[in-house]
Amino acid sequence: MSRPSRCQKMVLSVENPHYILATESGLEEILEHSTNDLRCQTIQIFLGPGTDDVLFRSSIERTTEGTCSKYQLMLYDRFGACHKKMVHFSPYRDRPGTNQTCMVSIHRSDALLLQDALADSHLGQALISAEWPFHFRRVNDPFAATFECSPFDVAGQPLSILHSQTTDLPRWCALLDAAAQGQAARGRFHLASLQQTQLRAALSFFPVVDSPNGPIAHILLRLEPEHTPAPRPRSPAAVRADAS
Repeated sequence: MSRPSRCQKMVLSVENPHYILATESGLEEILEHSTNDLRCQTIQIFLGPGTDDVLFRSSIERTTEGTCSKYQLMLYDRFGACHKKMVHFSPYRDRPGTNQTCMVSIHRSDALLLQDALADSHLGQALISAEWPFHFRRVNDPFAATFECSPFDVAGQPLSILHSQTTDLPRWCALLDAAAQGQAARGRFHLASLQQTQLRAALSFFPVVDSPNGPIAHILLRLEPEHTPAPRPRSPAAVRADAS
């Protein structure tokens, strides 16, 4: 299942150097910085050697054109430690007639780097696009074997080819959406192989980025092993009955 994502919000000026004008009511800290100390600081306080400064600033400025966007960005806390975060940018006006500002929402990021997502695994894995209809981009042999196909059979096909008549589609879509937003998720589903064999699969959904700063470009599906419950201990009376 997907975990809840605690979001931290702040309002920024759209003009460079992008001052922090306000923070969410009741929020005490953002990246270990006291929100009282953040007001009237600039976004520079969150930047470091691993941050794509240009991407951060251009995303703020594009909100003046009505453009919303979201990216994983490497941000730095008060102690200089680097954190990967999903950062959402959207236009914001406190009330009609006021100057436009930018609302920034900071969420946790569970994204994997593409090079790590494609590492060899004995578990079945499939790399799909991060937008509907979620086309297959790469499938490893264990995944193909589970769904009775070759990697070439599914290349470029939509993910829906795995649906069965009993697939929980609302939950399926919810977990895909969570991954597209940057959060890992997990669930069990009734699916069908390409030969129409019905099966139940435990799947993890991981967001994937091409580089540390950038959009969620892919989603990794990973088949998780189903754990067989351990046998229940037998009562002493049953053991004695078998022995007699």
